[in-house]
Amino acid sequence: MFMEILLYASCSLWKERNNKHFRGIAPSISSWATRFREDFSLLIYRAKERHRGFITSFLENFVHP
Repeated sequence: MFMEILLYASCSLWKERNNKHFRGIAPSISSWATRFREDFSLLIYRAKERHRGFITSFLENFVHP
């Protein structure tokens, strides 16, 4: 699951960069964290049953700035 977290975090960071570059929206840690939580929470729909508990627990304990 470490790679999944890393990939979703990187993708969310890339989307923040694109917002700054193409839309002129200033990036922030808060907007990155919100986007990461939203994108990562969708993983529960395609994850195997044995990983769903971890995903739920991770999202509940994710510190949002």
